[in-house]
Amino acid sequence: MKAKKIFIQAFTTFAFVVLSLFSNAQIVQGTVTDQDGDPVSFVAVFVKGTSYGVLTNGKGEYVLELASGEHTVVFQMSGFREEERKITVNGPIKLNMKLIIEDEVLDMVVVKSDREDPAYEIIRSAISKRKMYKEKLKTLKSDAYIRAVLEYENLKSIDTVNDELITRKRVNLIESQSKVYYVAPNRFKEVKSAYRDLAENKSQTTGVSVGMDVEDGRNRRSIDVTNPLLFFTNVNDGNFDFYRNLLDLPTLSESPYTSPISSNAFLVYRFKFIESFIEENRLVFKIQVIPRFKGGKLFQGIIYIEDISFGIKAVDLELNPYSLKFFSKFRLIQDYHIQGDSVIYPSRQEFYYETRQSQNKTSYGKTIVKYENHEINPKISRRFMSQGQTIYTDSSYERNEDYWSIVRPFSLKSVEAKFIKTQDSIRLHRSSAEFLARQDSVYNNLNVWNFLLNGIVHKNFRKKTSWFIYPLIAQIQVNLVDGYRHTLGGAYNKEWVKAN
Repeated sequence: MKAKKIFIQAFTTFAFVVLSLFSNAQIVQGTVTDQDGDPVSFVAVFVKGTSYGVLTNGKGEYVLELASGEHTVVFQMSGFREEERKITVNGPIKLNMKLIIEDEVLDMVVVKSDREDPAYEIIRSAISKRKMYKEKLKTLKSDAYIRAVLEYENLKSIDTVNDELITRKRVNLIESQSKVYYVAPNRFKEVKSAYRDLAENKSQTTGVSVGMDVEDGRNRRSIDVTNPLLFFTNVNDGNFDFYRNLLDLPTLSESPYTSPISSNAFLVYRFKFIESFIEENRLVFKIQVIPRFKGGKLFQGIIYIEDISFGIKAVDLELNPYSLKFFSKFRLIQDYHIQGDSVIYPSRQEFYYETRQSQNKTSYGKTIVKYENHEINPKISRRFMSQGQTIYTDSSYERNEDYWSIVRPFSLKSVEAKFIKTQDSIRLHRSSAEFLARQDSVYNNLNVWNFLLNGIVHKNFRKKTSWFIYPLIAQIQVNLVDGYRHTLGGAYNKEWVKAN
């Protein structure tokens, strides 16, 4: 590449090491607002000279986890003036930012003919490497941590904007720890070893309720449904593999999206070179992705391409809102690890999404995923992959907060920590012997009216069993042919809380 030496000479004085999320990382958080003090969502907040960054949520909030030392934090949003702040991290930092609207937003122009934007040569090289990267990765095995959080905002209801009122009407949370298996080209399996579901519509028991009716002997089965406003609680919710020409994301859109490095990328995208920097002793190019068509199934945002390997280092891309069938906004950040210039796999994912439910009510979702302990091309049998896409181990629901606080790779926001503490206290109260005994006493009350008209019910909430005897009026059967008959009927029910 002609421009390569120029870029290397210009940036070798800047040596930045990637900011991994160490267990001793410090929290930098704050709120981004406009000139009027209103929160600005989907602002890119990143560390200058690296591909590490996050986005603000619907309330303008962001959280960065940085190692101790000096960093320059950049706040970037289309239509606003870009802002930078130099900070010294040696403990938690509160960093709020007010963005100023640009007086004039210029249209982006691609330099043509003999002055072609260098981004095009970089993207061509990345496209030429697609086949190699796809062929090198046959199978993959890794550990994954997923946390999906949803916050509701209702401008007419004070309950949803008060941080102290953190019921499931305001916050939903699901987190899991699992082993993820991948088989090319597009098959995933997830075995969850730890799972916590604090969503409003629970599916914590992948519910199996088996009962036997004395009269007809029919079995009954019920399965609860997770809150549909939460995205990517399982890895099968979407495969964001940009090395495929088309990304099939059925939970987001009915038709596939075109990758920025697809074979026909130049027909549907324009590209603009932003900058280059050194990360992990490698030159990284930062390129802006601009869709040519407003209504297409396309991405827009930033793609980071590593020099020499020309593999994708990271992406920060937003989906065309007109293409979404459920969410009103959707944006993703995805980091990759490039191993030996021949194998690429994801190391971190963050999804930011909004759902406009009414004029005054909106839900803001964020899902963060961390992949670790990768095994490249292990042997994975077809039989194993065919036995369910998501499997829950017997002990996955038994993990308490002490366990999660050890394995959780990302710190909790204050509202998330309060919400979990509240839900755990409720769960402990409802599983206590005193509470269960009170629940039993509500049903296990024998009187004349129950015996004659309502039937006799006995419940044991601790053992999850119940039985029912028909009322006397239902046991008596009289007809002209057979005369009087007395039939004793009832039902017995036992519930097992175990995923399958």
